[in-house]
Amino acid sequence: MLKGAIFTLGVASIQETGDFFSPFSSPCGCGIPGLAWICSRVRGGHNSVKEAWGREQFAGEMVKAATSDKLKEMDWAKNIEICELVAKVKDVIKSVKKCIGSRSKTTQHFVVMLLEMLLDNCGEPVHRHVIDNGLLPILVKIVKKKTDLPVREKIFLLLDATQTSLGGAKARFPQYYEAYYELVVGIIFAAENFP
Repeated sequence: MLKGAIFTLGVASIQETGDFFSPFSSPCGCGIPGLAWICSRVRGGHNSVKEAWGREQFAGEMVKAATSDKLKEMDWAKNIEICELVAKVKDVIKSVKKCIGSRSKTTQHFVVMLLEMLLDNCGEPVHRHVIDNGLLPILVKIVKKKTDLPVREKIFLLLDATQTSLGGAKARFPQYYEAYYELVVGIIFAAENFP
């Protein structure tokens, strides 16, 4: 139970009795003691919270940690926390856009896996911000470049699955179909593969 809150120099100091703030108990999924209480009382993306707590930097740190090339396997807990940041989807997608440009194949692969998880689980806000932040042309460019094959293949399959699940060319977000179609047009099938 919260007994009260004391604010000093923009930092919240929360007095608590016996309750521990876990990463999954806060509405924003941040797990920072005291911030859960503040987030539960402030709706949406008010600038005061963004300025006070550096939400964009926090989202950037989360994405960098989840896509680090030092990881041996995908950090599912970190990715779930990022999905819980859906109210701050714009900041997360901006961070994804920055990280997809990494020179590390491992980081790029984890970024694409994170993006797939976000597109599959967080719905329309993520779809809209991927388009608005210009992430689709970057994904197409990565596939067209001679980069790491697993990353290219993962992006291609992601665009295919996303445009299919959204309904193709006549869907609410035809940009996904257009990005996928731009890649398919560039594929030349060998004649010996056909009977």
